[in-house]
Amino acid sequence: MAEDLIPAVHDTEKALGNAFHSVADGADGVAGRTEAVEAEATGRLSSVGNRETAAASGSAQASVTGVGGEAQAALRTRISSALAPREAAAGGALGSGLERWPASGPMRPGQEAGVRAALERMKFPPNDRQKIFDAPKSKKSPMGADAAELIARGHLEGADEYREVLSQFKMADARPAAMMSLRHADDLHRLGHRNLLFEMKEQPGQSHFDIDVGTRAVDHSLAAGYQLKDVQRVAGLDSASRKAIAQLVNAPSGLRVALMDVHEPSTALDDATRQLLSSRAAAKNITLHLRFADGRDLTFPPGAAVYPDH
Repeated sequence: MAEDLIPAVHDTEKALGNAFHSVADGADGVAGRTEAVEAEATGRLSSVGNRETAAASGSAQASVTGVGGEAQAALRTRISSALAPREAAAGGALGSGLERWPASGPMRPGQEAGVRAALERMKFPPNDRQKIFDAPKSKKSPMGADAAELIARGHLEGADEYREVLSQFKMADARPAAMMSLRHADDLHRLGHRNLLFEMKEQPGQSHFDIDVGTRAVDHSLAAGYQLKDVQRVAGLDSASRKAIAQLVNAPSGLRVALMDVHEPSTALDDATRQLLSSRAAAKNITLHLRFADGRDLTFPPGAAVYPDH
């Protein structure tokens, strides 16, 4: 599997993306590719801020998806080693669940024009447009600048139901989920997937399903469907995984993934919960992908695909 992680827009993302381009092209040549990642990532990371470094760390870890089991583990270890010096300099803030995107603070003045233009393109009524605009601008919005960046870029505007996701920013309690959806769609876009969708649910006559983010194949069929969950504690994985599987099991896609950000370290995952997740995922042919606060990712069943092929 070849996964193009070259970001499409700003210069920092382009520079970082070069370090991770096509790392997961199969087990053959993994060692050589890893050395290239280590060398370029280490050099690039010395010149960027903590937020960009965190994004790079997450991208690097994601880029090994599709590599064989032992090679994948070795690759993850070597990438982590290459990023460790920069992570220490950043205060250990990299690659940690939702902290993989450290708080960016409110929308900056220089971002306002781009966000206003994007909302005008989406033809929101003036009152709604102002409410959405005010959300990332609020001093209470820890991710406002990141939200503004994704909205202003406009690269997700062609996705089905994108307008619905932006509408969620009007409601404070819906903003974290909306932001998680935008970020995952952005990750898929960086991986080369352009036919994206949000908020897909069953049509009349279909069995219930609920997809937060998805990708379409060339024939417009659903290639991959994702449910995104924010889980505060490992103890919540039983309930969160059960709900996600129920939302995905009837989805008409070949790849169905529950992506869960867990706000505890992976060491908190006990054997009983590990076995439960593994057997539950295998029984329903659904991938459970966990991202822990210590930067470790775990996939159930082990080795299952997380991202669709191109």
